Amino acid sequence: SIATLILNFFCFILISLAYIFVLIISRFTSVTSTSKNSYNKALQRKISLIILSDGLCWIPFITLGLLNYYGVVDAVNYYEFCSVVVLPVNSLINPLIYHFNFSMYTQKALTLVSAVRHALSDMSRT
Repeated sequence: SIATLILNFFCFILISLAYIFVLIISRFTSVTSTSKNSYNKALQRKISLIILSDGLCWIPFITLGLLNYYGVVDAVNYYEFCSVVVLPVNSLINPLIYHFNFSMYTQKALTLVSAVRHALSDMSRT
């Protein structure tokens, strides 16, 4: 129905705006430094990719629904493909985007934990 299509589009817009809001807040609250700038660039890239992947998966589905609703095209055969293939691909892509953009930060965190462990073991020996 048209209400479902409008709701889907509204949710896509709302999610996109939420990601953009996170980016804006991150820029205004960050301290100017090289590490923060690289973090903001990685965050901007991640948000852009997530919005792009969401758009590439949801906008065609919504467009097909609207075209079907207004009788421009019979898209009933495409709903199954979109529901079974396209939308789950979006669910697969988003975690990959999260992982690959922040893997260097995970490595830095592990290095920090290792340094703290080493410092604590040195303190316990004295």
